[in-house]
Formats: sequence, C-alpha cells, structure tokens
Amino acid sequence: MQNGIDRVPHIAVETARTRVSGAARLLPGLLTAIFCAVFSQPGLAAKGELALPAAGHIDPAPKGEHYRLFVLGDSLATNLADGLMWALRDVQDVQVVKRTRAATRLVRNDVLNWTRSVAKLLGDEEVDIAVIAIGGNDRQDIRVGGRRYARFTEPWRTAYRRRVERFMRAFDKRAAVYWVGLPPVRSRQMSRDYRRLNAYYRDLARKHGIKFIDVFDRFSGASSGYTAYGKGLDGATERLRDGDGVHFTLVGARMLGRLVAEEIRRDLRAARAARSGSPADN
Repeated sequence: MQNGIDRVPHIAVETARTRVSGAARLLPGLLTAIFCAVFSQPGLAAKGELALPAAGHIDPAPKGEHYRLFVLGDSLATNLADGLMWALRDVQDVQVVKRTRAATRLVRNDVLNWTRSVAKLLGDEEVDIAVIAIGGNDRQDIRVGGRRYARFTEPWRTAYRRRVERFMRAFDKRAAVYWVGLPPVRSRQMSRDYRRLNAYYRDLARKHGIKFIDVFDRFSGASSGYTAYGKGLDGATERLRDGDGVHFTLVGARMLGRLVAEEIRRDLRAARAARSGSPADN
C-alpha cells in the first residue's frame, strides 16, 4: 500500500448500454464531412455563429449508432467507471464499457502492458471515447534497458514521461480521450507524489490533444488536504472515500463520475450540434 493503491490483480469488464432513439441516428457521412471541411476553417464563423465540427473534442459522427465510451485504468478507474455508468445512465446514445484492471501501472509492464492493450482494443473494438484513470501505483522505481532508476529522479522522470507519452500516442486521435487526474489520499506523501504525477499528465495531455480533468481540489478538505467526507449528491455531508484512505465509496464514485460526466456531456452537446447544424445548449 505504501507505493501504490492495489494489492490483488483484478479485472473488471462491464457494459452499461442505453437505448438509442431514432432521433439520435446519424446524418449521412457526406454531410458531416462537409460540415467539418467548411466550419472548421479559421475565420469562417461570424460573430454569434457556431464554429462547427473540428473545434469539438468528440467526433460528431460516432463509429456506430451510438458512442462507445471505454473506461481504462486501475482500481480507481473501476470506481470511476461505476460512477460514470450512473452519471450517464440517462444519455441514450452513449454506451459505457468498463475495462479496468487493479494492480496495473505504467511504470511497469509485467502485470499488463497498457500501451499494447490499448492498441489491441482499438483494433478489436469501436472506441469513440476513452476515459483514463491510472497512475496510483506508479510511485516506484522504473527499469529501462536493464537499468533501474529511483522514483522521481531526473532519469526516472524522463523515462516515465516517455512511457506515458507512448500510452497516449497509442490512441493516435482515434478516440476522444479524457485523462482523469489522481485524487488526494490519506497519506500526505502519496498525495504530494500524486500532485507531481498529475502535473506530468496535465502537461503531456495538452501536448497530445487529450483533455485533462483535475479532481484533486474537488475531493480535498481544509488546506487542500485529504478528507473522507464531503458534500454528497443531495448536498448533505457524506462519506466519499473508502476506509483504505484511497478508493471511493459508492456515493464518492458517483460524485467522481458526475464530475467527469459534466465535461463529457458538454462535448457531446457540441458534437450533436455539429451533426445537426444547430447551436449547442450550454
């Protein structure tokens, strides 16, 4: 527990599928392509007009009849997936798929090589949206080419950032990607390290066209420190974090899911507006 969040490897694969209404079906691909070609050009949208398709994070045209949203990562991603399934339960054109595995990390590839796993996933499945939550187990040394680098040293930082970049590049603009940052945890040292890792993710996400969602302050207490309690779904104070001081309770997972879903909903509205040629509701 000192260097990470998971003890026992665990695979969670689950799908939540909602009905797809007839009104949500796609317009012909040619029309979408025309919108993308015309409205994405700088200077073409006059004041008060909607700058359409390419400006949005989510493709206006999903690969199938609905958007397939995959949640990837470790056991914190499992909490997030459960929360997103709840938070997006009313969105008829989105299918949430949980593909998480506890005790996995980017600093090591022996349990699961996430970069290879993502490449295989993109080859086998239709992925429109990917939500990533990983890194909680990465507070350990890294091995590169037979050499071992102590965590957070300069060689470690260089090697780790390269590994994160390889993982991000595996998506290669084939999906709208959201990277959810690590939350504060009970251990002050772990929380400090998580802030450092979040800084890496934020910087690299910007570089690779990925949206970084920072949840650290939302689950912080006084002086930006850890707290197990916070305002729940109805505004009352409830326990949001599990007894291990790392994971989330059911209420906490739903709060986390709703926070991430808010960003996704905004981008979905923009994608639908681009598809229909109507202004998005803010």
